[in-house]
Order: sequence, then structure tokens, then C-alpha cells
Amino acid sequence: MDKKTFLLVFDGLNHENDYDRIKNFIKNGSIFRSWWNYIPFVFLVTTDMTPRDLARSLKEVTGDAGFLVIEVDPAQSDGFLPQRAWEWIKRREEEQDPRNEANLSTYSRRH
Repeated sequence: MDKKTFLLVFDGLNHENDYDRIKNFIKNGSIFRSWWNYIPFVFLVTTDMTPRDLARSLKEVTGDAGFLVIEVDPAQSDGFLPQRAWEWIKRREEEQDPRNEANLSTYSRRH
């Protein structure tokens, strides 16, 4: 199965979603090839899993609290984040399309 990038968004208002527990699960989980987190309760991860299998695995740390798992195309991203974040996204973009030669040299992708 191919490595895919997913956006994981957790309901930070639900007390069952413990931020440190979620982050440790993602950081230490063997199911994730890489991960990034800058915004609380929002993660970008790469994995070989399907969205359904990934969601089932995340239930271990979320209980009945809400969360979203959605596959994303790193090449189709925009926003205002630190340079380090765009570098992580750029690497995922290159992994998914090795022919992509876009240059990422500014603080934000677009203004």
C-alpha cells in the first residue's frame, strides 16, 4: 500500500481528547511514518493505512470523543505557518510526486 498523508483533527473541547496522550500515540506509534503538529489538536501524518483503519486505531486514545481523518494532497495546500511546517509539507509533496520541483523559499506559501 502507498504512503498517504492525512489531516487528523481532534475535538479539543471534549475532555476525552487528551492532547498529550494523542500526541504521544502519534509520536510513538509504529503505524505513522512521519507526523507534524503546530496547531493544537491538528496533525498531519503519513501512513500506509486506510482512513478507516487509521480511525479505528485512533479510537484507542479518543474513546467516544470526536475526530476527523481525511486524506490530503500536500501539493494543494496554503496558509500561514512557520517555514519548518512548509518544509515538512514540501517533503510529503515530493514523496507523493517525485517529479514535483516547486521551490519552497518563503515563510508562507502564498499571501
